[in-house]
Amino acid sequence: MTPEQISKNAHVIGVGARLFGGQAYQCLNANECGCLRFLFVVSSLVYFVKTMNCKTYTMKLALIDDNARLRDITKKQLEDSGYTLFFQSENEQEAIQKIEESNTLPDVCIIEENFGAANALLGKFPDLKVLISSTNDDKKSVTDMLEIGVWGYILKYADPDELLTAVEALSKGKKYFSLGVSDIATEYYRNN
Repeated sequence: MTPEQISKNAHVIGVGARLFGGQAYQCLNANECGCLRFLFVVSSLVYFVKTMNCKTYTMKLALIDDNARLRDITKKQLEDSGYTLFFQSENEQEAIQKIEESNTLPDVCIIEENFGAANALLGKFPDLKVLISSTNDDKKSVTDMLEIGVWGYILKYADPDELLTAVEALSKGKKYFSLGVSDIATEYYRNN
């Protein structure tokens, strides 16, 4: 390796180390080229692994929650996972207005606990893919939501990553239900 190549690779390693919070080792001495190659390979592998896990999604997501603090938590989880919100709103009237103004349905509409919002939105936009996120796991609550046409129902106390799994499923035209309500959903679809 020439001194120029060593310097260039050391810079790349330093950049990689800074990106991932690690320490860069300076191997600018010709006797340490083996060390440099090793660090370069490790740094490149770490960069490759990090970038492979970084997804960006282009689907349009809407988030409806009347609790601004909880809405921000869900928004952060979605954004940290590569999603961008099409819009967020406090209630169904605001959501309906945003959909009408944009003349576009979101790919998935996540509604936190507000069954009235789900009913109003699906009454106005029956093709909307609604995902309910709720703490209610009783048969009546789940069945009521299935009857109005929701595509998914997840429980807030389940695995936090379940929201992401459900969003992905709904965006592909599949229904999704948390394990805690899946028996209710299966029974509902079997009988209807």
